Amino acid sequence: MKQKKFHSVLYILILIHIRLCTSTARASDADTDREALVAFKSTISDPQNALTGWNLSTSHCNWTGVSCTNDGEMRVNALILAGLGLTGILPPQLSNLNSLQYLNLSRNSFSGEIPSSFGHLTALRQIILSRNSISGLIPANLSWCHSLEEINFEYNNISGELPAELGVLSELKILIVSVNNLTGSIPKTFGNLSALTTLSLASNHLSGELSNELGSLQNLTVLQLSVNALTGTIPPWIFNISTLEFISLTQNKLVGRLPSSISISLANLKQLYLAENMIEGLLPNYLFNSSQIQVLDVSSNRFSGSIPSLGNMKSLNYLHLGYNNLSSTTDLNLQIFHSLVNCTKLEILYLNSNQLAGELPSSIGNLSVHLQEFCIDDNHLTKGFPDVLNRYQNLTALSLYQNWFAGKFPSTVGRLRQLQTLQAYGNNFYSEIPDFFGNLTQLYRLRMGNNEFSGRLPSSIGNCKQLNVLGLASNSLSGNIPEEIFRLSNLRALLLAENKLTGSLSPQVGSLKQLESLDVSDNQLSGTIPTAIGGCSSLDALTMARNNLSGQIPSQIGDLSALQSLDLSSNNLSSSIPVELGNLQILQRLNLSFNHLEGQVPMNDQMFEEGLNLRIFASALDNGAHKVLDIADSRLFAYDEASNSTGSNISSSSFFMHSDNVSLGGSTNPRNSWLMRCEECVAGSIRLGLSCAAPSAKDRPSMREALARLHEIKRALLGSVDAS
Repeated sequence: MKQKKFHSVLYILILIHIRLCTSTARASDADTDREALVAFKSTISDPQNALTGWNLSTSHCNWTGVSCTNDGEMRVNALILAGLGLTGILPPQLSNLNSLQYLNLSRNSFSGEIPSSFGHLTALRQIILSRNSISGLIPANLSWCHSLEEINFEYNNISGELPAELGVLSELKILIVSVNNLTGSIPKTFGNLSALTTLSLASNHLSGELSNELGSLQNLTVLQLSVNALTGTIPPWIFNISTLEFISLTQNKLVGRLPSSISISLANLKQLYLAENMIEGLLPNYLFNSSQIQVLDVSSNRFSGSIPSLGNMKSLNYLHLGYNNLSSTTDLNLQIFHSLVNCTKLEILYLNSNQLAGELPSSIGNLSVHLQEFCIDDNHLTKGFPDVLNRYQNLTALSLYQNWFAGKFPSTVGRLRQLQTLQAYGNNFYSEIPDFFGNLTQLYRLRMGNNEFSGRLPSSIGNCKQLNVLGLASNSLSGNIPEEIFRLSNLRALLLAENKLTGSLSPQVGSLKQLESLDVSDNQLSGTIPTAIGGCSSLDALTMARNNLSGQIPSQIGDLSALQSLDLSSNNLSSSIPVELGNLQILQRLNLSFNHLEGQVPMNDQMFEEGLNLRIFASALDNGAHKVLDIADSRLFAYDEASNSTGSNISSSSFFMHSDNVSLGGSTNPRNSWLMRCEECVAGSIRLGLSCAAPSAKDRPSMREALARLHEIKRALLGSVDAS
């Protein structure tokens, strides 16, 4: 009986001991977690005081960003501190949280390396350190964390190679290390990541070819490898992973042709980006047969041939085939745009910078009503542009420039009330510019230069209050520049050169405070330059050459502190050159020639920096004028046989004959004498120009002295013509 009692007491004592030991162990584990968190806080900076609640008077399970297990053991299983402005080095003490499953420190300012001791977090399922300033290598011993499902280190400064050891993480579903400084190739072992759904390694310095082992990733939905230096051809397996929804290989060094259509499966593919590579050959039909594709961008490659039918792309939203060598004819254009009519969700259409030719069909007016951007610029399209655009009330960009379009400009453009960009320069449009701008109140960029437009500038352009760029140069526009244009307060570029504009420049020009470039050269403007020009405080280029402007150069031009280029040449300007021009500290180009100006050109040590660099050019003249031939355009020394034979005054065109006319024969050839005189003429002109750009005013000749020296050079040259 006593023995039985003894055994019972002993059993109870053992149970009590076990419970006490277990309780002590649990307390010890919780204390370790608590200490690790305290150590973490002590090594970082918390400028937003996000962790002020981390104090010893409360349970660590109630601290900001901390979650614990629900089994009463108070073990930390999640630390979520994203976007709290924390800074500092990642402390290795976090590796003591050996029950941690979720670690998210993204969108802070942590720096330093990822501690290799993080490999001891064997319970870890998710580690997100994105958008910090972390550097160093990815620890290879993260492969010890066999439960990992997500690794996200994007937007850091991580370098080195991707550890091949990570290929053992059989549970890994998401691997994102984009926007870092990784080098080397993508490890073949990554083909063992059978659970992987997202592989994002964009914007690194990865190289090498895409290995066939990666074709084993049969659960992959996102493959993002853009902006790297990957080489070789695109392997067939990329198009045979039926689960893929997103593929981006943009901006690599991929070459060759796309895989043939044998067993290609794009059943779920929604977005495909292959832009900015060197892929060539025909566009395969399978790219255009998928009804799921929403985005297709194969721009900036070397694709050739015709554009396949797009009628099956019912979900297509964005199509960019620009910057290739694709071709077409009038008949093919009809087929292309007829098939595009079926793409009823299309918003963005880029066919620019190809070899498309022929006429556009009227079916371009039947495309998706959701169309926002329509760009077919830089092709060889001809005849008139169909005037059928009125249904595109969502259109924000219309780009037709550098084609061979002719006829009147389509008036239905005036109904596109959301239009922000209209670019039609470099065509053969003629007649008057339609006065439809009253409806285009959102217009930001208008460029219709290099056409054959005539008539007056539409005053309704003044309704485009958002206008930033107005480019109508190289047409045959006439009349005054409308006052309304000078009330466009957001205007940064006003480009009206090479027209037939008359009248004077409005004093209202001074209200254009944002204007950076004003070019009204090669017109028939008259009157004086308004003093209000000094109000264009952002102006960096002012070009008014080859007009009929008269009067003085306004001293207020000296107030244009941002001015880098000033060309007032070939006018009827008179009086003294304003000394205020010397205030233009960053002026690099100045042309006041062919006027009736007097006095010296005011300069300072910072002006004409490019011109002063011509001293390097002229240094070759030290050993004789014949050195000019080694550095100057040979066309300058062409021999004008007609002028020479008549002994008449030589014309400026004499200097631009073909270089084939220049003879380098024996000394008895009269052309050698002519050539020598030309060399001396150019050498003398260069020396004179350099002396005019001398840093010190006392070393520079006056305008009168410079003109006298030019006359001497001219007489020497013309004398050689008479003598020969």
